Amino acid sequence: MKTKLLFNLLFFTTLTISAQFWTEQYTDFSTVSRGINNISIVDANIAWASAYDGTATAGAVRDFTRTTDGGTTWTSGSINPSANLRVASISAVSADLAWSVLYKSSGNGVMGVYNTSNGGTTWTRQTTANFNLSGSFPNVVHFWDANNGFCQGDPVGGYYELYTTTNGGTTWTRVPQANIPAPIAGEYGYVGQIFTSGNRLWWTTNKGRIFRSDDKGLTFTVYQSPITDFGGTAASGEISFWNANDGFLVNNAGATWKTTDGAETWTPFFPNTGIVFNGSIACIPGTTKIVSTAVDQSNSGSSYSLDGGANWTIIDTVQHIAVSFLDENIGYSGGFNAATEGGIFKYTGTELTAAVNDNTLNTFKAFPNPVENIITIEANDTITNAEIFNVLGQSVFKTDSNQNTLNADMSNFTSGTYILKVTINNSVQTMKLVK
Repeated sequence: MKTKLLFNLLFFTTLTISAQFWTEQYTDFSTVSRGINNISIVDANIAWASAYDGTATAGAVRDFTRTTDGGTTWTSGSINPSANLRVASISAVSADLAWSVLYKSSGNGVMGVYNTSNGGTTWTRQTTANFNLSGSFPNVVHFWDANNGFCQGDPVGGYYELYTTTNGGTTWTRVPQANIPAPIAGEYGYVGQIFTSGNRLWWTTNKGRIFRSDDKGLTFTVYQSPITDFGGTAASGEISFWNANDGFLVNNAGATWKTTDGAETWTPFFPNTGIVFNGSIACIPGTTKIVSTAVDQSNSGSSYSLDGGANWTIIDTVQHIAVSFLDENIGYSGGFNAATEGGIFKYTGTELTAAVNDNTLNTFKAFPNPVENIITIEANDTITNAEIFNVLGQSVFKTDSNQNTLNADMSNFTSGTYILKVTINNSVQTMKLVK
């Protein structure tokens, strides 16, 4: 049986370095450690999110949550079918109207596309998107508006099971085999991995390939990415796009690439400063700004870049799952809830609306990294101060400076990951260090 990549980690909190960026909100789930793995933002007030079991048991969950007041309050619910089903993807177009695809984790259960028109009170399976054949497995659904939608499943009968609709899912039509590049032997897609920009959409596979449609899912081309798998345990990655052509890719090792031709080709990209977290990324449409997150307890946190990924600022070292932005003012990141609090983060900062001033965006380097004893910090302007934090957010080194170069003695530090924060002419920049 194929494996779908989902994170199963418990909620915890560490130091927040940039406390104003996110405001944590309560998802209203009565069961603790519900993780938010899919977020659909409609506008400044309305957003929907689907959940999974964030405990070690990783049980089948059909929970969702919804806000109609910009996150001030969230109301949770459950998609009503068989207990053996899980939510793969959710897409909403209003406070009342949303679609979800459910897949079977074990036992019996009718997989497929489910729709609600009353804010999630009831859900109805849309039967013309079959997903009931041997090998059927639905992965993603997306709606551009109340009528036009697309859903994607794994290969059945020798080609991918894809459907489109122009009437809100009353009738789904399977995309003809001739319109879809043939799957590689053993190839399949991943739950929740879809991205759209205008009429263009992309989805990814376990063979590292990216399928692209320029006409809302009616016809497809496919391109090989620089990674071998988008959701395996050994290799994984995520893509996001600023527009129909310019996009960003990060893999589970933190390596990054860029495309300027809509995923046809990818060029290795090496950020100057800061950390690109390797869990989820969100390019903010129409800008050069991007937010990254990670949930792995050994490397969790979030960061942002204002300049297309060249320089990154760490926001925090808290666990974040899925991240989604509608524009530079409206965005959310998934988390894990406690009994009566937490579970999702809303962007409430001002960082992403700031203009990028190349004259003040100083860069620095720190070497060697990994470090054994002495690390040297060099900048192209005067360093005001430097500080090193451990993974608990505790300051373990701090010094003031009025020079372009300084050294830090890390010989007595225990092995592990640290965060270096450097202030250069009132510009705070960060970098991950490994001892």
